[in-house]
Amino acid sequence: MRQIIICLVVTLTALAQMEAQEKRLNRVVRLFEEGKVAFGAFVPSGDIGAAVAARRAGHDFIILEMEHSNFDLMGLRDSLQFLLDRRQILEQPGLGPAVVPLVRVPTNADERNLWVYKQALDLGVYGVVTPHFGHETESSMSVIKAMRYPQAKGVPDQEPYGQRGVSPGSYRYWGLSSFIEYHERADLWPRDPKGELVFFPLIEDYEGVENLTNILNEVQGIAGIFVGEVDLATSLGYPGETNSPAVQAAVDKVLALGKEHGIPVGSLANRDNIEDRVRRGFQFLVTGDPVAIERGRKVAEAMGLADDPAPSRAALAPKRRLNRLIELFEQGKPVFGSFVPNGEISAAQSASRSKKDFVIFEMEHSGFSMLGLQKSLQYLLSRRDIKESGTFAPSVVPLVRVGPEASEISRNQGYIKQVLDYGVYGIVVPHLTSVQQANDIVQAVRYPQPKDSPNFEPVGLRGTAPGNAQSYWGIPEFKEYWRRAGVWPLDPDGEILIAPLIEDVAGAEAIQDILKEVKGIGCIFIGPADLATSMGYPGQPEHSEVKKVVDGIAQAAREAGVPFGITTNRERVEDEVQKGYQFLVTGDDVAIERGRSAGKR
Repeated sequence: MRQIIICLVVTLTALAQMEAQEKRLNRVVRLFEEGKVAFGAFVPSGDIGAAVAARRAGHDFIILEMEHSNFDLMGLRDSLQFLLDRRQILEQPGLGPAVVPLVRVPTNADERNLWVYKQALDLGVYGVVTPHFGHETESSMSVIKAMRYPQAKGVPDQEPYGQRGVSPGSYRYWGLSSFIEYHERADLWPRDPKGELVFFPLIEDYEGVENLTNILNEVQGIAGIFVGEVDLATSLGYPGETNSPAVQAAVDKVLALGKEHGIPVGSLANRDNIEDRVRRGFQFLVTGDPVAIERGRKVAEAMGLADDPAPSRAALAPKRRLNRLIELFEQGKPVFGSFVPNGEISAAQSASRSKKDFVIFEMEHSGFSMLGLQKSLQYLLSRRDIKESGTFAPSVVPLVRVGPEASEISRNQGYIKQVLDYGVYGIVVPHLTSVQQANDIVQAVRYPQPKDSPNFEPVGLRGTAPGNAQSYWGIPEFKEYWRRAGVWPLDPDGEILIAPLIEDVAGAEAIQDILKEVKGIGCIFIGPADLATSMGYPGQPEHSEVKKVVDGIAQAAREAGVPFGITTNRERVEDEVQKGYQFLVTGDDVAIERGRSAGKR
């Protein structure tokens, strides 16, 4: 009986833990509510590489730094977006981020540049750190007001009355379904027990220390007090001497006041002092030293103050196909998508919320930028979409139309490799005109295969360094990524789609030989506009002679059993679906709706 009771208690504890992790979005708030210690680091705002490293480092939180580094709110937006990780989102018990993003704003509390708070919050941060806080009660209160939405009259926690303006975009970053839901949760904790936003004032000069008692008595909405010892030492006349008795006495005073008022206190830490700080009762510790964090966590674990591991969940392995286009091609269904300008973040965000099956990031006729492609791919990610799908497969499959034409691929393999290493699921190559060019494309895209592979030829030449692709796809092991990053249908389990454009007379004449001799072509994309120019009918893609050639290319693909596609519109799409076109490109939602209906999707 005793064993049964113990098991029941353990089970109930685990269930309560899971419920808490599912309910709370802000992990830092949950840790504070449980009386535990949170560990994190400063990360330069706008540094994409630093954001990617931070999401993999196992921090509880990061503070995106804008006080002493570039003040760039668009850079902050990029940092937040690059914290999204497909696998982490699926493995987290709830919608909350694995690493909570906070921001240190550049303006001191007395400066009252309150628009900065509004903009940072509207981008999706979960909290703000304010430098040189505590000089005046009124200016301190103004920060609280800037972070709160106006509260309904008569509610218990109406004061201090919020002044944050309404701009609903941040609910999408949090993964919530509406602004109403965001409004309910985007309040300051612990002023609002349901709130998910945290405010950490930095006490870093003698005025802040002297006024802290009054501030804590009069200002409600402070989640934690952050002691800035470096600036504090300078303010007290001991620049660079953070261990001086006067500085430590001030730190001790802040810690004591925090405990007296039940408010967590935090500081910078290093591997030499972090264990002592945990023992003394600091609840959030900031360091960029992984050794320091490891030491701090061990002490916290021994004291029962470390975060519990997330409840065990079933292993999330990729189920079915990752590339939805290939899945639909195998079912004989048409797919619909559009070209999207490369590097235009708003266009990528719009595409992520669309009903398209795919997007083609355009790099042939628009600016070439690998950073632009990296951002476009990342801005396709949506926390809620990933969570609701329950799969690693993207709802909108990203392809890219590369700059080099098919005749140039053999001399631009490095370019193709880079595009793939950022995580695209396929490439559109302009102006394919020969068997050799088709073979060059397959070789550039494909990894080398084992010598005993039944599909060894053509020999893959893609370099083995998956870069962002493996992480972007949500696959932890390179071996699994290598297997899935094969060229379909040459590699039956492959997820990479090659869709060359046939848009020249030479390509039309060579199409039968290409499809007969090269087995890695996943889809033939017909380009009537360039084809018309090649035939001497510039600007006349509807010319009868051009249409004959287009029909001939389609027939060759149909006979070879290779999907084929074309740009379309709402007037033509139903007829083209009936003719067997499976890859249809249009920016018209009405055309997509009609095409899906015609294709019985």
